Amino acid sequence: MIPLWPDGAPGSEDWTQKEQEAIFQPDIKVVRNIVQPTMTAYLPDPSLANGTAVIVCPGGACHFLSIDLERTDVARWLNSRAIAAFALKYPLHETSDNFAREMMENLTNPERIDAVLKELRPFLIADGLGGDVSSDFAAEIAKGKLAGLKRLTNGKEKQELGLFAKEPDLIISKKVKTYPEFEGMATTLVCAIF
Repeated sequence: MIPLWPDGAPGSEDWTQKEQEAIFQPDIKVVRNIVQPTMTAYLPDPSLANGTAVIVCPGGACHFLSIDLERTDVARWLNSRAIAAFALKYPLHETSDNFAREMMENLTNPERIDAVLKELRPFLIADGLGGDVSSDFAAEIAKGKLAGLKRLTNGKEKQELGLFAKEPDLIISKKVKTYPEFEGMATTLVCAIF
């Protein structure tokens, strides 16, 4: 684990919250009230490594990070495909022990979520804000297509990822026509190519 700011992140000098792990929903391990941002390297077997690396930024609706499901599990999945993963753990909105209720109250109130986002001043957005059924459905479509992506052609990564992203978009559009309650569903694909 590599601390990104060994002396503390800029702007966090007065923070007093304590980092805590918790269980969200039945089996999702989360970490909240992060003060010290870190990056953890997950490296594939050196004999299989293909020279590709990805930065993994877990989501959690700006209130916590899904530390296993969207960080460790994703990094290990990438490693199984000979890809190095560098997983971030970064500060978010401070929460109390009632963090799940606070999150739902903030997400359903545009003024409150706007205040949370202004407080965070995000420098990187890597996951769709939502978490409702339609957003989960859209993310599953994109993840399913991404699982089939084996290798990008050196020098043509941007074009190939653009073509890759169009297919899930078409599937999502068709589902909205069949299921109008999914109107507005979306997911975000963020890729860093090294």
